[in-house]
Amino acid sequence: MTKMMTLAAVAGLLFSAKVDAKIWRVNSTPGFSADASDLVDLFDNVNVMPFDTIHLEGSTITYTPSQVTCDIPLVFIGPGFYLGLPNGNQGLQANETYATITKTLTLGPNAAGTRMYGIRFNVGSSTALNVQCSDVVISRNLFDGNTWAIVFVGSSTFQNIMISKNYFLSSSIGESPDAQTFPVVHISNNIFVDSFLEFTGANDSYAGVVIRSNVFSSWMNGDFCQINGAELHDNIFALTGATASISTQGNLIHYNLASGSSFLPNGGGNVNNVNGVDMTTVFEGAGSVDAMFALQPGVDVLYPASDGGERGIFGGSDPYVLSGIPPVPTIYHLLVPTNAQAGTPLLVEISTRSND
Repeated sequence: MTKMMTLAAVAGLLFSAKVDAKIWRVNSTPGFSADASDLVDLFDNVNVMPFDTIHLEGSTITYTPSQVTCDIPLVFIGPGFYLGLPNGNQGLQANETYATITKTLTLGPNAAGTRMYGIRFNVGSSTALNVQCSDVVISRNLFDGNTWAIVFVGSSTFQNIMISKNYFLSSSIGESPDAQTFPVVHISNNIFVDSFLEFTGANDSYAGVVIRSNVFSSWMNGDFCQINGAELHDNIFALTGATASISTQGNLIHYNLASGSSFLPNGGGNVNNVNGVDMTTVFEGAGSVDAMFALQPGVDVLYPASDGGERGIFGGSDPYVLSGIPPVPTIYHLLVPTNAQAGTPLLVEISTRSND
């Protein structure tokens, strides 16, 4: 509880850190009027100040043609991901185009206080996001097709890190080099599809790492939570590989569900071999690629979470948000006439919603 209150307090401070911060619009669409067409150009702007907000707007042209480093605290806001049919969620954004970063973005040692929402990272064989600082919120983003999604590098201590409500597809989280300390790190309410956590430094300390309310779904083999000394609770492991597993040595593991017969230690509210290997009676299994991980009615009663609620991504006090819609107002419906007669009013229909 103390750790969660600390993270919540940090997040609150970040939101109010600079009330006069400037909003910068970045749009890579040719001919579009914005403050910059790419993050590379924006970071070269000496007028960009700590705690300014970067609106990375949806575009068919991807961002960051080269690797880039952010070394001041900024707030990055994209439009979300999996927007619209057939595999996403309809009616959340009027413009269903993603904001996609295609080269490694590094948060430098002076970027403490940075927050990132609603962005798609797709960088191929490289690391999507290198983190070299503490006090970071990475929430509601899509990491797909990256060798590594997030890697903690350089610093000896990482604290007040919140990684929540992201969708990881074939993109994993790790750290390098050895001898690092993670005093307060929460990895919660994320979806990991064919993705894993790898914290294996022999001289590292993971006593402050809490891994809760996530879903790990994969047919692959291997250890999907390689860590020693962390707390894991209210997660669901739908791992169908013949040798799929999680680390149990030195971890506090309680109130988790697993599809296999030997993933979890006995007791502590853990349940192994839930519905064989496919969990068809646990998840909805239909709808969008993230809504499909909602629990079927009654599962929360059959397998209550540590707080009496539900396990998985929609459990806890800060549940998963479909499509990673950022916590700012959005326009989800926009109707503009294709032509108008001179001297007559132009009727525009707009529907908005807040997204706390």
